[in-house]
Amino acid sequence: MLNKYLFKITGASFLIVDDTHTKSDFEIIVGNTSRNDLKENKINHPDGFSISTQKNILILNGGTGKGVVYAVYTFLEKYCGCRKYSNDEAVVPKNATLVIPDIIDDVEIPAMDFREYYYTATVDDEYREWHKLMRHFPNDSSSQWGMWVHTFNKLVPEEKYFDSHPEYFSFYGGKRQPAQLCLGNNEVFEILVKNL
Repeated sequence: MLNKYLFKITGASFLIVDDTHTKSDFEIIVGNTSRNDLKENKINHPDGFSISTQKNILILNGGTGKGVVYAVYTFLEKYCGCRKYSNDEAVVPKNATLVIPDIIDDVEIPAMDFREYYYTATVDDEYREWHKLMRHFPNDSSSQWGMWVHTFNKLVPEEKYFDSHPEYFSFYGGKRQPAQLCLGNNEVFEILVKNL
């Protein structure tokens, strides 16, 4: 992603190599590499990150979660002037010579472990990662949230309870309906809490 945006900004191609290549006086180091003599990664939060410079070397590093990804997007926004306003709209300034400060020593650790905003654009990986948001889809095993709205049927499923306990479910239209729970029934609350 970094290479893609740096090309859009400068029109220059940046060679991507692994850390087995000979060191250069000018490098952008992304993530943990064998170049640990430059700066040790002391980020102890999975989504925390650091952006730093040492001489003519830019280091984007982070924790074991999304930290490195967040470092890249923060660098693009804070030091390159890029903005990501929606999943299909990014502002990328054109600048053949990209100048960044000689001394950068930024460290960010999230104040909250879960950062979610339920908005259409957040289904896009780049938009979500740019804004340091979590993945949130109710049926997605990678969601960190857990269950979210419309959970009555998961916590007190009709398949398990309706035939034996129709009184657990709402009464309307002259009969018990499995569409909602009967919240006036104390047993329903106990079962719901137990299953939760």
